[in-house]
Amino acid sequence: MSTLHIYDRTRDAWGAHIAPDINKVESADYQAVTDSSGNLWSINEALQEMAGGLISPVGDSEILPTDRYFGFDCKFLIPAVDLTHSARLEFDDKVTFSGGAQANYSTQINQSKSGMIQLDPTGTGWADSGFAVTINPNAPNLYQVRGAFDGKVWSVLGLRFNGQEFTPGSAFQNLSAIQTTWGQGMHGQLQTEAQDTPWILRVEYPCFRLLSGDGPIPWSFDL
Repeated sequence: MSTLHIYDRTRDAWGAHIAPDINKVESADYQAVTDSSGNLWSINEALQEMAGGLISPVGDSEILPTDRYFGFDCKFLIPAVDLTHSARLEFDDKVTFSGGAQANYSTQINQSKSGMIQLDPTGTGWADSGFAVTINPNAPNLYQVRGAFDGKVWSVLGLRFNGQEFTPGSAFQNLSAIQTTWGQGMHGQLQTEAQDTPWILRVEYPCFRLLSGDGPIPWSFDL
């Protein structure tokens, strides 16, 4: 029987970050806010086109010695008035082993490309996955990613959006680990970029959790 570890980061402390190496066009202000119900929001005050930043939980989630499978589940909601102003919605899990070897489960929904989900197999640039999705406004959307990584080779095993599953092609399988200076752990990040600015772009995240285990991680279990 395989073991699954669930790290729900939603109600942890989160920090906001703005820098040119995060987003070339910097937001005027970027905040991580927890509302009265305990739900997490990102608030992107964008005065320029494609302005953005990111939020991330304080501290990294542990990788155990037997972990070889990884993933994340993110439930998010974007108000209808904000949806047309969302150019990119990015969801990251940078899984890093001791010594800096990394599997880059960074993904983004590119609204400028009709909702195409893009992946970053080299750590240097976005590539179309072939899976385009439609975000439901004013309602929860569930985005999930599953992968495998042994410290040397990693793969994106599957993407799932609101119940629709997709297996990325060979360009996203059996990839060499990316060598980094990051510390060991699962590093979660959430990022937005805005269009039709100026605008204050708001996204709610009722759930963001990182997953690891010694066997393949299922799609469906209590969320």
